[in-house]
Amino acid sequence: MTNCFFDLVDLNGDGKIDQAEFQQMFDSVVGVPGEDCAAVFAALDRDGSGALDRAEFHQAITEFFYGNDPNAPANHLFGRVVG
Repeated sequence: MTNCFFDLVDLNGDGKIDQAEFQQMFDSVVGVPGEDCAAVFAALDRDGSGALDRAEFHQAITEFFYGNDPNAPANHLFGRVVG
């Protein structure tokens, strides 16, 4: 499932999800504000490369759906959670 979702978000098919592609996903799925999207993207881009590779994306999806760390960056994958 994660690879299929990655391929849907990787619009240009270069094997990476850049911030523009990530923002487009946010806009299409949940309409997250740009500043929130940028903060989430930066937190998920663990190697600071400016793009999410499959490993980073897979880790984010796994943390979001299966993690139990309340401070994990992926908790905000589909928008900022306000407590």
